[in-house]
Amino acid sequence: MASKPELRHSELKVHNNLRIPVGQETVSATRYEPVGYGDELPALLLYYPYRKDDYLTYGAYAPTIEFLAMNGYNVITADLVGTGASSGRKERPFDSSTEGREGKAIVEWLADQEWTTGRIGMFGKSYPGMTCLSTAAARPDGLEAIAPMYTSTGGFNERHGGLLDAWGRGGHWNPQMQALQALPSSNRDDDGRWEEVWKEHLQERLEGTPWLFQALDHEYEDEYWKGTGIDVSRIEVPTFAVSGWRDIAPRDTLDYVSKIDAPKRAILGPWRHTLPHRGRETAIEFRPQLLEWFDYFLKNEENDALSHPTITFWTERDGGGKIDRGVWRATETWPKATDDNVDALTFAVTPSGLQHTDEFTSGSVEIEYEHDHTVGMYSQDEFAVPADTNGDDVRSLCFETDSLDDAVELTGNGTVDLRLMSSIPDPLVSVRIVDVSPNGDAMLITHRRLRASHRFGHDSRQEVTPGEEFDIQLYLKPKSHVFEEGHKIRLAISGAHFPVALPTRKQGTFRLHSDPKRPSLLTLPGRVHESKVAFDETLDMGQPDTSVLPVDSQYVTPERSMWETTREHINDTASVHTYSGKKVELPHAESMTFNQDIRASVEANDPSSMFVYSETEMTISHRNQRAHAWVTCRTSRDSTQISTTVTLDEQTVFEETWTR
Repeated sequence: MASKPELRHSELKVHNNLRIPVGQETVSATRYEPVGYGDELPALLLYYPYRKDDYLTYGAYAPTIEFLAMNGYNVITADLVGTGASSGRKERPFDSSTEGREGKAIVEWLADQEWTTGRIGMFGKSYPGMTCLSTAAARPDGLEAIAPMYTSTGGFNERHGGLLDAWGRGGHWNPQMQALQALPSSNRDDDGRWEEVWKEHLQERLEGTPWLFQALDHEYEDEYWKGTGIDVSRIEVPTFAVSGWRDIAPRDTLDYVSKIDAPKRAILGPWRHTLPHRGRETAIEFRPQLLEWFDYFLKNEENDALSHPTITFWTERDGGGKIDRGVWRATETWPKATDDNVDALTFAVTPSGLQHTDEFTSGSVEIEYEHDHTVGMYSQDEFAVPADTNGDDVRSLCFETDSLDDAVELTGNGTVDLRLMSSIPDPLVSVRIVDVSPNGDAMLITHRRLRASHRFGHDSRQEVTPGEEFDIQLYLKPKSHVFEEGHKIRLAISGAHFPVALPTRKQGTFRLHSDPKRPSLLTLPGRVHESKVAFDETLDMGQPDTSVLPVDSQYVTPERSMWETTREHINDTASVHTYSGKKVELPHAESMTFNQDIRASVEANDPSSMFVYSETEMTISHRNQRAHAWVTCRTSRDSTQISTTVTLDEQTVFEETWTR
């Protein structure tokens, strides 16, 4: 790893209630100013819908915000128009064209302030990562570098193969946002503006269409999605991207990095939706690298920002999912199985399992599989600790290699090409690649799901004809992983991915076909490591330095979280239950608390039985006043209901139920 930049630290002065004009609305922002650096400094903007005054600012981002500010930046946290303490109505999420225009106005306003140098950067994880990209695509004057992390490029990409993520969107994110939008700001200005903004947001909740319903109503890439995707080819500013193999958007990250024509850098680790200095399998010294990037482009400091590889990535070892079992490596371009001149290994589905295509010379596969809608409960990337997937695999259509004589490396975007016949017109096709260890343990490595009617693209519905064979290609999530000597590579095929994929209503079957002339295939970019695994070069990414600031927010007291899977054996019903909660201490109020309980259930042979139910509670304690939001949400294919109740000092001030 390149040498660390020299770090300086100072005290911070916090300016709450900064008002920024954006069109007809006013964005509310907070400025973190370092003391002792002079009157004019570059500014870094975090623009997001997660409430600058409480939920994720003090609940997650505080150490990073403070780190950047203490090293010579005005850091600005700003609520999206229509969220938090900003005026306006947020009628729909992920509206990248609108949010890009808003971000442009904010950047240009910041560049004109006497306390900035006119040089602005943006950073953020997840939603604020998307606003980095959408704002950069709008090309505001003054924007000189961005650092988007763990984000997609918006638009229909949020649909994950054409089906709603019933767990992530239906159970977690939309109910969370419903609660956040229903609460008043925790930072009360003396003139009472906070109350007027709060009433406006509640009125929008009352009159508008719930965001979850909008997603359910637009299952294809129709007019609703027009303008919501980000044209990343318009981005001209230096971009430092971060993602994780177990996050939702590593493929989008690698895609936008390849399209941006500007200085760029990407880090992809074994992480879920968490910053690199907080990773489970490995944690790195990330914050100084972020500082190095902005110092080079916003302060003209001579450092090593441009000496890093274009892409730094983690290669998993020893089965995957284990702490500190892997290596950091580098590449200038990311391999895809569909690209020319990419070294790849191709395995055919054969009567003997997975074999190299040149070994498949006789026989054929014609096997029927009845969809089991409980499959997926053990095959979740994003839950905290990887689980053994055998419970899913035994209920799937599986093909695997013999024990490997030599290690096989996957580095890139693989593909699965299947010849299928379906008994129903619009099945979900789900594939998973699994590492099977010599003792039989099975670990999810990469996967993909795709609704069959979307196989030619998301903008039109092209169902299959029941009883007629069709071809379908699935592009696997990117990954770098070594299947060790003695391990097996397993391809698991199913018609479900519970609880994340909301199934179509009909139960059905697949018939899988493969023969030497037209085999069903698994293609993995990579190579065989003969005799022993060896890489040309590995990198040292360092360990997080917590001597000045912790990696976790010092304002948070977490509650014990849980992830539980159960199976009821008489009716063959699978259930998943998670719980999470935290208390966030606030400098301008007492606290905010968050608790969310999510449950999902489905019967193996009845896709219409699947539902996700969540209860979300948020409370803001502000001196002698207590605001509380209670949101329940039940999502299913046939009926979805959201209820929201808001109380102020135990008196109900808002209560509404929406049914679709």
